[in-house]
Amino acid sequence: NKLTETSLKSTTTSVFALLQSEDYELSWIATNVHFIMGLFGFISMVALRAYSMFPKTISKESTGLAISSLLLMFGIVNKGIAQGNRSGDVFGNSMSHLIGRYLVLLFQQQRSNVFAISAVVIGIISLLSSIGSIWEG
Repeated sequence: NKLTETSLKSTTTSVFALLQSEDYELSWIATNVHFIMGLFGFISMVALRAYSMFPKTISKESTGLAISSLLLMFGIVNKGIAQGNRSGDVFGNSMSHLIGRYLVLLFQQQRSNVFAISAVVIGIISLLSSIGSIWEG
């Protein structure tokens, strides 16, 4: 638990200020991004399975339902991120902004860690390759 392992350099006025400190921002954003991307990945796998395994008579409709769920989830998450804690404190304006902030923080902290940089590069290449394969049909 990082709260017990580190001493704070200054006192914070709120939980949000604590989460925005340099000790906790990356951990908090990474947890949120990984959880939401896991949900999106699960629904995407359901959509791909429906498209590839169901009979042709219902595969498009089943895939459409799964993609509809994915887009609805994305819309709800974007709205939640933009609202923040309703006191004006937000980590980003949208999911894409939150992911971008996560990548920036990750590269700043792990600049010399070859494994972390390799993991991000391989992940991006795999994602782009998957999208290209799906796009080509």
